This record gives sequence, structure tokens and C-alpha cells, in this order.
Amino acid sequence: MADIIKFIYVIIIVLFVFFSGKNTDAKNICIDDVHCQKYKCSPGLYPTCINGWCECK
Repeated sequence: MADIIKFIYVIIIVLFVFFSGKNTDAKNICIDDVHCQKYKCSPGLYPTCINGWCECK
């Protein structure tokens, strides 16, 4: 019984670490707007290079 509870705790911790690691706001480094073409934006916004980072405007 105790082994099952330990296993469940380990699974919860592993899932927490996995999902919190995926929640990063990764930005692409750029020099010009051409470097941001693969950067995905919401509909109506376009990727542009601002201060060396791709951002949606």
C-alpha cells in the first residue's frame, strides 16, 4: 500500500516538472524581420524583429 502512494507521488512530481518546463516563453533572436518568418503569432498579428527579438505586433 505504501509503495502505491510513493509511486503516485513520484508520478505527480514528474508531471509537474515536465509541464512547468514546457511553459517557458521562448523568444527567437533576430537581426531583421526575415529571421522571424517561422515565428508563430495569433491571427491578425505579424512577427517583427524588435530590439533583437521576434515579437508579434
